[in-house]
Amino acid sequence: MTPGAIDQRAKAWARRWGWLLIAAAALLAYWPLSSFQWALTHGDTLNCWLPWRWFIASCLHDGQFPLWNPHQQFGYPMHADLQGPSWYVEAIALGGTAGQGIHVLQALFLLYVMIGGCGMMRLIRNLHGDARAGLLVGMAYALGGFFTGHQQHFYAVISAAWMPWLFDAFLRLMQEPGWRPAARVSLFQGLLLTGGNHTFTIIGAYLLAALFALQAWRTWRADGSRALGPLLLWSMAAAIGSAVVGAGALHAWIDAGPHLARSGALAYEIATQGSVTWPALTSLLFPFAVGTDQVRIGADPSMANLYMGLITLVLATASLFRHRTANENLLLITGLLCAWIAVGPAMPIHRWAFEHVPGFDLFRFPSYFMVFSWLAAMILAGGTITALLNGHLSHRHLAWPLGAALLAVAMLCGNAISGLGADEPGISLFERMRGMHMSKRLLLGACATLPAMIAALVLAWRRRLGFAALITLVSIEMAWNSSLAVWNTAVSDMPPQWLHRRLSALSDGPVIPDGRPMDSDADTRNKLIYLGHATQDYLGGFSRDGVNSFWLRNAMDLEVVHTALWDAMARQPVAYLADSIIAFDAYRKEAVSANRDSGLVVLMPGHTTTIAQRRTGNDMASMTAFDRNTFTLACSTAGPRLLILQQSSYPGWEVVIDGSPSALLNVNIAAMAVEVPAGEHTVVFRYGKPLVPWLLALSLSGFFVLLFALSWAHRLSLAGAGALAAMVCWSLFAHAPKKERLPSAVENMMVSPPQEARVVVNDDGHCRKVIARSKRDVASIRASEITDVPELKELLASSSALHWIDAGLKADPAVRAALLDRFEAHLHSQDGGAAHVELKPRASAPPWQLLHAEEDELRALTKDQPFGPGHEFELAPLKELRHGTLVLDAMAAVPGARAVFVVERKNGDRTTAYIAQPMRVPGTVQGAVPVYAALPMDELWRADERLKVYTWSHQGDSISIGAFRIRIADRRFDRW
Repeated sequence: MTPGAIDQRAKAWARRWGWLLIAAAALLAYWPLSSFQWALTHGDTLNCWLPWRWFIASCLHDGQFPLWNPHQQFGYPMHADLQGPSWYVEAIALGGTAGQGIHVLQALFLLYVMIGGCGMMRLIRNLHGDARAGLLVGMAYALGGFFTGHQQHFYAVISAAWMPWLFDAFLRLMQEPGWRPAARVSLFQGLLLTGGNHTFTIIGAYLLAALFALQAWRTWRADGSRALGPLLLWSMAAAIGSAVVGAGALHAWIDAGPHLARSGALAYEIATQGSVTWPALTSLLFPFAVGTDQVRIGADPSMANLYMGLITLVLATASLFRHRTANENLLLITGLLCAWIAVGPAMPIHRWAFEHVPGFDLFRFPSYFMVFSWLAAMILAGGTITALLNGHLSHRHLAWPLGAALLAVAMLCGNAISGLGADEPGISLFERMRGMHMSKRLLLGACATLPAMIAALVLAWRRRLGFAALITLVSIEMAWNSSLAVWNTAVSDMPPQWLHRRLSALSDGPVIPDGRPMDSDADTRNKLIYLGHATQDYLGGFSRDGVNSFWLRNAMDLEVVHTALWDAMARQPVAYLADSIIAFDAYRKEAVSANRDSGLVVLMPGHTTTIAQRRTGNDMASMTAFDRNTFTLACSTAGPRLLILQQSSYPGWEVVIDGSPSALLNVNIAAMAVEVPAGEHTVVFRYGKPLVPWLLALSLSGFFVLLFALSWAHRLSLAGAGALAAMVCWSLFAHAPKKERLPSAVENMMVSPPQEARVVVNDDGHCRKVIARSKRDVASIRASEITDVPELKELLASSSALHWIDAGLKADPAVRAALLDRFEAHLHSQDGGAAHVELKPRASAPPWQLLHAEEDELRALTKDQPFGPGHEFELAPLKELRHGTLVLDAMAAVPGARAVFVVERKNGDRTTAYIAQPMRVPGTVQGAVPVYAALPMDELWRADERLKVYTWSHQGDSISIGAFRIRIADRRFDRW
C-alpha cells in the first residue's frame, strides 16, 4: 500500500471513529467520575449547580416552569438568573424526565467534555481539511486543563463545550454564506446564551467580530462591495436567530438588570480576582503539580490549570516556523493578547482593557481569557499537524521546540528530586492524592510526560513522527496528566450514591411550610451531611442564605446595611402579622433589637397604612396552600392587621384577599405586606410573568425549527432531534401539580384498609380536606423530620397494626427506623407521590446487631456535664454489615430540650469524620420519649478505623437521657 493510500485510510478512520476515541479518552482520563466511585467536586458544583438544577427539575415535575425560587436568598426570580439554566433546553429536557440528581450532573459533565472534543475535531477539519489533525486536537481539547480545573463552574464547562461548535459554524458562514451555517450559528449561540457563562459570550463576541471584519475585507478585495451582500444578510439572520433562541436569557437580563446588586461595572480590585499567577504556569507542563494550596498558588486552584498538553503546546509553538493563514494569524494575536490579559494586574493591558473595552468591566476571573488562548493554541496546533503529516513542514523544525520542552521537563524533574518532601497525612486515595508533596506530584506527572517527550523528539529527529505515533503519545501524556489533575479540582471524597440516597429520601416539593421561624431553615449540613449551601432548594424551607452572584439589590441591602432588622425578621416565619408598624422616617436601624423587634414592620417611602393595627394574642395567620409562585394564607383577626411575606419585593408580585386585588406594600427594605381587614379572610400572594410563557414558546420553537431543519436529511440526527423534542414536551406538559394529583391518590389509599384499622397520614396540609371528610379513624401527623414528631411515642406503643400513608411527605429515615424497630412493613401501593404501608407489630425484636446498651435509668446532661453515654468500637469486624444502617436510640426527657447523637470516626488520634444528628424532646409531650438517629454504615465503614458514638447537650440544655443503644440494622431506611 502506497503512503498516499495509507494517509487516506487513516483520514477515513479518523473521520469515522474520531468521536469514539475522544469519548474513550475522556472516560479513561476521568475514570474516578466515569466509574461513579467518586462524586463531582465540592465548591460551586454542589453549592450552586446541583441545587439550582434540582429546583428546576422539581418545578417541572410539579407542572410549573421555574419562575420564582422562594427557598433561598429571601426569594428571587429563578427565570431571571442567568446562571440558573431555566431556559436551557438540556436542563428542561432532563429536568422533567430523568431529573437533575448527582448522577445526571456527573454524566452531563463527562458528556460535555466529549461534546467539546468533538466540536474541536470538527472545527479543525473545517479549517485545515485533515481528519487526522481534527482527531488529535479534538482529543487534546477534551483532555485539556480547563475542563479539569473548572469542573465546579458548570456553566463554564457548557461554554467550553459549545464554543468550538459555534466557531466552526461561524467560520463556515464566513466561507459560504447561506441558511445552513447561519442556522448552526443561531443554534449554538443560543445554547451559549441560555446555558453558558456570559463572560465567554462577551469575550467571544470581539473575536467573532474580528473574524467577520477579516472575511469582509477579504471578500471586498476579491469581489468588490456587491459581494458583501450575502455575507451581511446571513450574518444578520444568524444574529436574529441567536436572539430568538436566547430570547428568555435576553429578557432575563433586561428584566432583572435594574434590580440586581451586581449589574454594573465592578471595582477593579474585584475584577482581578482569579487572575493567572506565576505558580499556575507549572500546569502548562504538569497540571497535577500545581496542587490545591490556594495560598501558594495565589488563586483558586480551579483558575490555575492551564494544561493543553505539552506535545500540543509544542505543536502550536511550531506554527511560528510554517506558513499560517490569515485566520490563524488573527487567532495567534488573539491568543497572545488574551494570555497577557489573563494575568490580571501583573500586566497593564488588563487594566486598560477593563477601563476601555465595553463589557470587560462586568466580570471577575481574568483567567477566563485563557480559554481563548487555549482555543487559538488548538487551532495553531491543528495547522502544524496538518502541515507535518502532509509533508509541508520539516520534522526538524518540530524537533527544536520538542528539545527545548524536554530540557525544561528534565530541569523541573531534577529540581523536584532535590526538593522531595513529606506528604500530608492521608488515609483514603482521595486524601493521599490531595496531600501529596508538590515534588512528588511533578515526578508522578513526569512518568508519562518524560517518556512521551523523548519518544516524540527521537521520532521527529528521525522523520518518523507520523499520525499513529502522535495519537499514541498525545493520548498517553494527556490522559495520564489529566487523570492525576482531576484529584485537584474535579473529584470529592464521596461516592455519588451517598448523596443520591440522602436526596431521594426527601419529600417531593412543594411542601407547605409549618410556620417555623426562618432562622431554623438556615443552610446547614445537619440533614444532608454532604451539602451545606442552598439546602432549602432540596428541603423546601425558606432560607435567606445563598452562594450566588445573582442577588436582588433590596435583599442585599436588607442583609448588609440593615443587619439588625434582617436578624430580627429571622425570628418570624415566612408569613406573619405585624407586632408594630412605623414609617420609614421614624426608623433608626441602630435602634433595632433582634430579640425585641422581630415583629417590627417599617413602611417604605410611598407606602402607607391608615387602619392596620398591631396584632393581638388571638390573631392568626397560617399557610393553607403553597407552590413556588403562590402563598395562600388563612387569616383570622380581631381588627385590621398587616400581613408580611418574607420574600423579595420584585415586579410581578400581586396579592388578592378573598379573590379581590389589594394594594401590595413594600416594607422592611425588601419584604412585602398587605392590609387585612378584621375577620376571617383568605390571602393569596402570587408571582407571575405573563410574558415568560410566550418567550419560552418563542425560544424553544426557534431552537427546534432550526434543529429539525438542520437534521432533516440525516436519519440519525433527525431521530435525536425528535427524542429531544419529546423530552422537552414531556417535561413541560406531562406533569400534574402535586396539589391536584396527591389528594385523590391519598383518598383512594385511605379507603383500602379495613374500616376498623387505624390510618396514619404523614401530611403537610395538601390532604387536609380529604382527611377532614373521612369517616374513619385517621391521624394526621408531620413526620418528615425526626425532631418534631410528638405523636411518635404513642404510635410506637400501639399494639395493633397501623396503615401508614406518606402523603406527599416522606417519613424521615430515623422515623422509619423507629417504626420498623417495633413494626414490620408491607408496602401496599404507591401513586401520585404517595405511599401506603401496612405496619404490623413485631412478635420479637428485629434482627439488628446490638453493639452497646446502657441502663434504662435517665441521666441528666447539663451545661456543666454536657456529655452523656457513649461507646467506642472497631469497624473491621463489622465488614459484613457495612451495607446496613447504624441505628442509635435512647429515651429522653425534659420537653423542648435539644441534644445530639455524635458519631466520630477515628484513626489513631485523628478524627476522620464527624457527624452530629439532632435529637429533641417535643414540647407538648410529657415524660420520656424515644429518640432515634439512622446513618448508613457504608458512609462510616473503614477497615482500619473505629467509631466513637456518644450523646451531647451541645447547646447546654438540661436534658435527661437513658436506655442508650447502638445497633446495626441489616437494611436501609431511605425507603420503606
